[in-house]
Amino acid sequence: MHLPMKNSVVFLFLLFTSGLLGQIKPKSADWFSYDLTHDLFLDAPGSLTQGIWSNGHSFTFTGDYSISKNFGLGYGLGFHSNNYYNNLRITTNPANGAEVFTTIEYDTVDFNKLTVQYIHLPLELRFRGTPNAKGRFFRFYIGGRVGVRVNSYSQYVTDKVNITFNDLGSLNRFNYGIYGRIGYHYFNVFAYYGISPLFESGSQLVENMGTPQASTFELDQIRTLSVGISFSL
Repeated sequence: MHLPMKNSVVFLFLLFTSGLLGQIKPKSADWFSYDLTHDLFLDAPGSLTQGIWSNGHSFTFTGDYSISKNFGLGYGLGFHSNNYYNNLRITTNPANGAEVFTTIEYDTVDFNKLTVQYIHLPLELRFRGTPNAKGRFFRFYIGGRVGVRVNSYSQYVTDKVNITFNDLGSLNRFNYGIYGRIGYHYFNVFAYYGISPLFESGSQLVENMGTPQASTFELDQIRTLSVGISFSL
């Protein structure tokens, strides 16, 4: 099944922030960053296979509080979307509506995706090198962010069906973790580690369902890692 406007949160966030840009853009550098990442599950069971095309997108608007010539604090508001392509299949129990997690074989589907989207608040310690004659400088930022989930869905597509489940209740409402950004001028490398579990306690992956070898894995053991490139303005 499909529910329309599943990406409306992204549109509304960008519309709101773009309307405020003329007012909130500071005179200092690094008022906006865009992070493009490869997203991974950490501490997942061996049966959970991850697709190489998993991707994340983060848009963050920040202010800057100067501590000294080279150090400052960054703070702001952002939105990020994580898209995990893997063989984790999500269905619902028709008897009680509970979400059921199993694994599938990749060669039986066109793709299988879990998308989770958050509004987040970052706080970071910033080090900037002395700018050169063109105003370009080296940066090293380390910080943390706290987010609240505003949208989630899974999509399962084969040559015969296209099924979407929206607003997944087994995912944690809140998200928090640490990150680092290092680079020069507009370009950086970026990494984020999710300290909070992606799934709520009690969510289980059922392996070998319906066989004597059936077992379960507690999904709240999974943590997330995002690694990629970042553009700063």
